[in-house]
Amino acid sequence: MMDSEENLEQIKDDIDLGFLLKVLNDKIGKKANTFMRHTGVTFPQGKVLSYLYEQDNHEATQKQLELFLNVSHPAVTGMIKRLEEKGFVESEISVNRRMTKTVRLTEKGIHNHHDAKADRESHEQILSRNLSSAERKTLVELLIKVYESISEDDYEQKE
Repeated sequence: MMDSEENLEQIKDDIDLGFLLKVLNDKIGKKANTFMRHTGVTFPQGKVLSYLYEQDNHEATQKQLELFLNVSHPAVTGMIKRLEEKGFVESEISVNRRMTKTVRLTEKGIHNHHDAKADRESHEQILSRNLSSAERKTLVELLIKVYESISEDDYEQKE
């Protein structure tokens, strides 16, 4: 799509912001997954391991993971299942807590988190290597503004 600088230069003046963000997202995801392949987890799975690592007792509910990742219940269910198959997490359903599914890191998951974290930090350096620290900060602020400007209501009204 936009692999050459010529193509990017060509469309710079008339760029579709949504399309550019999608292309960046796809490329970042692909590169991150390649970068992390040796850890046995995908980029989103690595984010789950990191999130769990930062929580009390290295555990969270499935609902917390859905909110953190901003993805659907079935998507998180599948991710948890694959992480369980690899031995990185274990889950249980608490009948006392309204059938809430709790997901917890295993020892293997904790070790994997450390490997994946180092890879993500290296990937982050690659992403921002052409930016000064001030430019990176500005980019983050602008992306947060774009994120916050997207209201579900705006899109639901179109349907």
